[in-house]
Amino acid sequence: MQFLIHANFVLAANREAVPDTDWNQALREGIVLAFVGLVIELVQPGDPLEFKWMRYLPGKTMEGFWEDLYDDTTYKLLGKAILRSRQGRLHDLNHMKFLPPWFIYELRPLLPDTDDDIYLSDRYEPFDIKVLKELGLKKISSTQIL
Repeated sequence: MQFLIHANFVLAANREAVPDTDWNQALREGIVLAFVGLVIELVQPGDPLEFKWMRYLPGKTMEGFWEDLYDDTTYKLLGKAILRSRQGRLHDLNHMKFLPPWFIYELRPLLPDTDDDIYLSDRYEPFDIKVLKELGLKKISSTQIL
């Protein structure tokens, strides 16, 4: 999904490009921080976007001034507690693991979660898990299962 960015950018004379100026870089950094702050707000229980916020990440294929927006945004999200576990707690991306389909029986994991609470909530949709995998979410390993 896309969203509109409204800010007072310095534009090129033809008004079709955003030049790489200090002012524009500061605005881009502000956009990254605003998005990360919004995600932290959205992951609160009951928010309609609690399990869907990743749909609003900037695209990877931007060019020119915008080409670093995706990497900058995902980098800032990495250490934040933004993913909900099956036990309902928030953890960062590196802590959580998604479960393969063969590990689920009658909508429940074959084995209970570890004390570390690493099972990703089952409320994330497959498309959203795919996006999270692109950010670095890993599948649970056989060692972690045992």
